[in-house]
Amino acid sequence: MVPVLLAVLGVLLVVLVLQKRGNKLLRNGVPGVAVILSVQQTAARDGGRPVANIALEVTPREGPGFQAVAQQVILPANSYLFQTGKQVPVRFDRANRSNIIIVTDP
Repeated sequence: MVPVLLAVLGVLLVVLVLQKRGNKLLRNGVPGVAVILSVQQTAARDGGRPVANIALEVTPREGPGFQAVAQQVILPANSYLFQTGKQVPVRFDRANRSNIIIVTDP
């Protein structure tokens, strides 16, 4: 029982951190464009919705390109946005480029 409770708490913590980081990146992140290299489902859930690791090749508006992995919920209605080879808008933290989010809302 205790291991299950710890696992659930761990997943909830991951989800809360992702939501807070995502909101901050949408407001303050550096804009860029990325090509999706791969999409892998994780065990994490956000309100019952699956969280995926999305490998990206990022081209910022300024500076050199880089690779990063976004952890993000993929809603069934938006699943077409997360296809390998697709170009997507992103926002990332200039100080820590591993903090990145795919922008799904206009």
